Amino acid sequence: MTGVQTCALPIYVKNSGKVQANNIVFTATVPAGVTVVYMLDGQSNTCTLVDRLVTCGITYLVPGQTGGITLGVQAPTTPGIVTMTGAFTAAEGDSNLTNNAATVSVTVK
Repeated sequence: MTGVQTCALPIYVKNSGKVQANNIVFTATVPAGVTVVYMLDGQSNTCTLVDRLVTCGITYLVPGQTGGITLGVQAPTTPGIVTMTGAFTAAEGDSNLTNNAATVSVTVK
């Protein structure tokens, strides 16, 4: 990716549990130099950006259902590697916390 280029980052979450997951929240801290251009989700829920913290809510996911959020970001103009980590939580808690977060790294040229 080159500086000032907009990139769409699709982010998906799947309810692999046996019960409905409610009040699902996605959070991620946007790295310095990265500009958030847009935030979209598939359930018409809200996403906010306060300082560098992105927060998006998904009302619920039934067992087996997948939800998604797309962040449109603009790369910094300085070459290097940009890394961002995001995580999901739900009101019910989760017995498998190892699959609730992911990290993406992008090389800016």
